[in-house]
Amino acid sequence: MVDMKSMNAVEYIADHASNLEYDMLPPLALKRAGQVIVDTICCALGARVTDLGKLAGEFAAATEPGSECVLWGTDTKLSAAGAAWANAVASKHLGMDDS
Repeated sequence: MVDMKSMNAVEYIADHASNLEYDMLPPLALKRAGQVIVDTICCALGARVTDLGKLAGEFAAATEPGSECVLWGTDTKLSAAGAAWANAVASKHLGMDDS
């Protein structure tokens, strides 16, 4: 580990994250992470049938074609960047953020 005084905030967080191991995480943090992941995916699936969800998927397919990743809730494959963007748009569209 590097001397914290010689790092900026981003370097400090990156150093901490790169040295973190699964066994170091508290059970409550793992439980909460699981809840947030499920919430995000469920919101994205719900939004996939909305106008914005469809538009995001269509735009990503047109601008970021590929076969690296899947558009959640479909058989459509896109580049990693395209799938990440369209899935993120869909996951935030319903605005649940209740978990």
